[in-house]
Amino acid sequence: MVDISIIILNYKAKEWVKKNLDALRLSQQKLAQSGFSWEVFVIDNSEGGDGTIEMVSREYQEVIPVAPLKNIGFPRGNNLAVSLSTGRYILLLNPDSIVEEETLPEMIRYMDSRKDVGISTCKVVLASSGNVDMSSHRGFPTPWNSLTYYLGLEELVAHSKLFGGYHLTWKDMSNEHEIDSCSGTFMMMRREALSDIGGKFSEDYFMYAEDIDTCYRVKEKGWKVTYYPRVKVLHYKGISSGIKKETREISKATAFHRREMIQAFWSDNKLFYDKHLKKKYNPLINFLIYLAIWLQVKIALMRRYI
Repeated sequence: MVDISIIILNYKAKEWVKKNLDALRLSQQKLAQSGFSWEVFVIDNSEGGDGTIEMVSREYQEVIPVAPLKNIGFPRGNNLAVSLSTGRYILLLNPDSIVEEETLPEMIRYMDSRKDVGISTCKVVLASSGNVDMSSHRGFPTPWNSLTYYLGLEELVAHSKLFGGYHLTWKDMSNEHEIDSCSGTFMMMRREALSDIGGKFSEDYFMYAEDIDTCYRVKEKGWKVTYYPRVKVLHYKGISSGIKKETREISKATAFHRREMIQAFWSDNKLFYDKHLKKKYNPLINFLIYLAIWLQVKIALMRRYI
């Protein structure tokens, strides 16, 4: 058994996988100095391959490359690596993320000291702005939290507990605290917590909302989910999907792929609502939520990306 199993799921982002692995090599030195061991898996979901597996096999012998025959989606790809892994901790790490040298050993020390924490994330910083990527610091998307966010009230009334529930903007970002959910950009999970929810990530989803689902189910089992800002990771965001404004111009995603990702984003988020929140609200509220999701898809497809 190793201390940490790192899982990087790639979709046509070979050059970013290389940057990611180069940074991890520096982290490996810090991990070794701290007495920690690791293993790294690169799961290549690029249909037909983009050269990632060949590059990893040639240049990073310490990394375990895995190539499914087709794009099997985010949770299934991660589960494939989980089934091969031995780490006390499992780290989901996006390929377009650059980990600082001290981040991994410090996160292991932190999780070792907090036996009640099932999932934690570090400070995820957007490369485009230097600000915290708030998708890594989430409240659950209840109807109220979603309404206040999409109406702009969260941004308008900064640090309001009443209006800032979608991204928990009222919390002190300089100190450790509990959150509802982090993102799969950097999600460090205790193996026991994953075992408590069946030992794998939900394969009901394809690309999005699986991270929120995992955090929701882990919290239901009594574990805490936390934000630990003493160390950080740099995130370029959206390289594979092509639907994020921060990296739309440098992503290699085609218009067809962007359209698929927009639809997957909203269908996966609707699925999360159906699984965990729908039963808590009356039919009228649920109808309005579904209408809002439908409208968001149409707006995204017409105005923003295609």
